[in-house]
Amino acid sequence: MNQVYKQYLLTEQIPEIGKNNGRPAKPIEGWEINAVKEAYEKYKVSASALEEIIGKNCSKHISTRRIHKILLNLGYAKKKGDLIEV
Repeated sequence: MNQVYKQYLLTEQIPEIGKNNGRPAKPIEGWEINAVKEAYEKYKVSASALEEIIGKNCSKHISTRRIHKILLNLGYAKKKGDLIEV
């Protein structure tokens, strides 16, 4: 609240809340895509399981959310709302 008020005092305009706020997204690197693609094609498991597999095989950490985003881009996963109920 103090930051919003300070911004208002400096610019005399009400700041837009919720637009372009927060840390900028880190772009997905090529090695991350390759590591996720190779691991998924070999094991066919979820993003949380791939996190551990990639950590052991590549000695690098990729978060579960980032892995899931890569799987969505590659077409290996679906968004939660797109799942078909049985």
